Amino acid sequence: MTSDITSDEQPGRVSVKVDLRSANLTPAAYANRTLVQVSEDEYVISFFNIVPPAMAGTIEEQLDHAKSLTAIAATCVARIQVTPKHLDGLIKALQDAKVGLDAST
Repeated sequence: MTSDITSDEQPGRVSVKVDLRSANLTPAAYANRTLVQVSEDEYVISFFNIVPPAMAGTIEEQLDHAKSLTAIAATCVARIQVTPKHLDGLIKALQDAKVGLDAST
C-alpha cells in the first residue's frame, strides 16, 4: 500500500511516496474502551479490552456477586501517541472510512 506525502508547493519541500508496510503477523486486538490523555504536545490514545466476569446462579445471586465487585480488569491492548496535527488527519481518515462504509450498506 502506498500513500502520498504531499507538500503545499512551498519552496524547499518535496513530495515523497511512502510504502506502508504491515507484517502479516502484526497483531490485531479487540478493544471496547478507550482512554484519551491530552497534553500540550500530544494525544495518547489507549485501547482497552474489558471482559465482564462470568456470573452463575440465580438472578439474585448474580446481582449479589456484581455488587461485591470492586473493579473489573481492563487490559490495555494498544496505545498510540500522536501530535495534534496528526490527530486531525487520523480523525479525517476515520470519518472518511465511516462515510464510505455507511454509503456501501
